[in-house]
Amino acid sequence: MGQTRAELIRPKLLLDILSALLSVHAPSQTVSYTRGVSLQICSNARSGRSASPPTSRVRANTVVRLTAGEPRVWFFAHADEISYLVRDVRANGTVGLLPFCSHRSAIESPAITLRWVGGATGEVVARGVIRTEESGSVRTPIFVLDSGNVRRGDRVVYDTPLVVDGDLLRCHVDNAAGMAACLSAILALQRLGADLPVAFAFTDEEEGPALSNATFARGARRLISRIASPDLCVVVDGHDFSHPDQLPAAALYAEYSSNAAGSVVPPHLYAAMRSLAGELQGAGIQIQENSGYVSRSDDVACYEMTPNVLLLGYGVTDPHFNTAVPAASLPALVNLAHAIGWLALRA
Repeated sequence: MGQTRAELIRPKLLLDILSALLSVHAPSQTVSYTRGVSLQICSNARSGRSASPPTSRVRANTVVRLTAGEPRVWFFAHADEISYLVRDVRANGTVGLLPFCSHRSAIESPAITLRWVGGATGEVVARGVIRTEESGSVRTPIFVLDSGNVRRGDRVVYDTPLVVDGDLLRCHVDNAAGMAACLSAILALQRLGADLPVAFAFTDEEEGPALSNATFARGARRLISRIASPDLCVVVDGHDFSHPDQLPAAALYAEYSSNAAGSVVPPHLYAAMRSLAGELQGAGIQIQENSGYVSRSDDVACYEMTPNVLLLGYGVTDPHFNTAVPAASLPALVNLAHAIGWLALRA
């Protein structure tokens, strides 16, 4: 994997991929014909070979396989972004929203409304801001229109430009950043000519109401009903940090999610991950254990299929526009892409 680090996984390449993914909004339930298509375009444009990685749709998820056989290792990175349904349209120009996600925002942020009218790409029909109304302990998201119109069946998503501030990336990165790291690793492995029993799932409907594990990772659940139980699932997602100054430049791995209410990495597997982290660090790839809080993700679906689930990721602040525009570290994403490549080569 030394060649991948030196030549094939570069910050500019990863940033280009991330920019392309962010340019396509993917509210839950649209992934296979929004970012799934964008991912295929990225592969075609940046592949150093005549054939790009084979991309397919499985139960509305987008899948890339690095083998013609049965994959033994699956990487999961959700492709949908936090989004809102239209609850009611009010006479005063505001729209009551129903979160198709965990609503955590306490700030006002730019947003757009997307509408699908027979085509694969959602049309922007309104612009405005998402704001939170507070009444006692009740916090209700609303969309305040600047222009356009909104109706039931539309989807409202945050819309912020990608800002590169040194090593910091500020935008709606959840979880386009994880996708970009995975795709960077896929392209590097392809350039190496690797034929590996590995597949990558870019899932839909990971975002879900925070009521229980059953409302998370519904796209991944549809997928796991169609594949053979693998030896290992690696779930790639953002790990929450409270401030951009705290974001590590390293990739991250963790033992459990949602204080063990999500998934828990078995002891023998966690020991193997710690050993691999030592090898990665010896090769100049930064990776560290994250002992802080890690939110549930597609791991809750994978955990129903196998206990062998690894939690891999990158640091992110304000992933749901909690108190500011989300931020992530570009070096962390590059290190994450290298770690994903190493794990794939060990499959």
